[in-house]
Amino acid sequence: MPACRLCNQEIIFDDWHVSSSGKKIPLDLSEQPHECSQWILKNRHYYPCRKCGGEIYFDKKAAKSPSGKWVPQDAKTAAPHQCGI
Repeated sequence: MPACRLCNQEIIFDDWHVSSSGKKIPLDLSEQPHECSQWILKNRHYYPCRKCGGEIYFDKKAAKSPSGKWVPQDAKTAAPHQCGI
């Protein structure tokens, strides 16, 4: 059985999960799209905080605020960003 080349988790492919470019999408054994943690870390985009200039990122697995916006995560601690101001 094939494995993800970054995280070594077993993956599968089928003819029903295909990208718009025609490539088969890797699936976990539960037949959900594979979300490789190593790929996410490698391709994460970092931004400067608008208030304090600290490095932040947004993670879709993190909590949302009561208003429905993503809570920024601190790049150093991976915890919700607490502005230094």
